[in-house]
Amino acid sequence: MIELGSDQPPPFTELVRRTCTRKDGIFIDERAKYLVIDVEEVVKLMTSDEGSLNSVNETDSTTATPTHILLNQEYLKTVSTSLQHNLDMDMRISCLEKNSETVNINVETLKAGMTTLKDDIVSEFKDEMAATRASLQVILQALGVNSATPQQVNHTQPYVPTEMSPNPTVQNATMPNYASTPPMTTAQQAAFEEW
Repeated sequence: MIELGSDQPPPFTELVRRTCTRKDGIFIDERAKYLVIDVEEVVKLMTSDEGSLNSVNETDSTTATPTHILLNQEYLKTVSTSLQHNLDMDMRISCLEKNSETVNINVETLKAGMTTLKDDIVSEFKDEMAATRASLQVILQALGVNSATPQQVNHTQPYVPTEMSPNPTVQNATMPNYASTPPMTTAQQAAFEEW
């Protein structure tokens, strides 16, 4: 205040410049640098557009200069806008975090549901396979074919079918018995040939 030669406090931009720069004049905080530069440029544009503000004596100690007031007003407006922008960003980030948590919960629920579904499908498949094996066993027993139990099956060697069983009931069940069909008569033979 004394350095400026007035009883008035320095503009906010000057305070920020003094507190946020090193001795060589380089800003420590980039945000403060852009804030001060933007405010000073806006005020320069405002004062250059309005010629009456430039004609005011800036050394008058009884009243604050309009440039001083404009700098403070513009600084407060810019800081307010910046804070509002930061608040908006914080709110958006908060919403994104909530959405992310909801998505993570839904993914975990989906994983649990898929695991349950997989377990149900595997269990149902095993039950169906057991029922199919039981049905095949009944069919094979009805046909008189000697079926191997799962303990007797050697999975390392391929299955090689054996010769047909000499049991005539098995042959009748698997192949039609042509010997029991009577031969065609000549009338049947003629009708067959005409057809």
